[in-house]
Amino acid sequence: MKKWTKPIIAMMMALPLMTAPLAAHAEQQVIVYAPNKTATKLVVEHKAPYSYHEDGLLTKFLMHELGYTRYLKSYAVSHSEKSVTLNFKSTLANSQVVQGSTGGQFFTDRIAVTFFKNMPRLQTIDFRLNGKKTSLDHVNFMSVKRSDYKKYVK
Repeated sequence: MKKWTKPIIAMMMALPLMTAPLAAHAEQQVIVYAPNKTATKLVVEHKAPYSYHEDGLLTKFLMHELGYTRYLKSYAVSHSEKSVTLNFKSTLANSQVVQGSTGGQFFTDRIAVTFFKNMPRLQTIDFRLNGKKTSLDHVNFMSVKRSDYKKYVK
């Protein structure tokens, strides 16, 4: 009987590791950020229930919750989930979303903090406009890193 205890104990220890990927797809709550009323900092705008099974990919879901889906041309997530590329349509450049220096900065910051808070492995977000790195008057379509948002993401 002792011969069976070791494999059973090993199996019991390995079981949580084997089910971890399944737990990643369980229902959870995502946190969405927005500027406060005086536009001086980001605060929690709302929390939304999320389930991979029902809602699909987290990147697409977060863009929907942020209200930017209509401006999103395409997106890509690295296999390791350490990098996300968000490619926006040119219509974003003329929208109210990125007008003014505060609007442009909050557009980038809102996406970055929301993504970094809800995607713990994520390290870099690459912002693109029609597939290119570019700078407009009030917003840069470049890369941001988790370390740029230490104040919000701990």
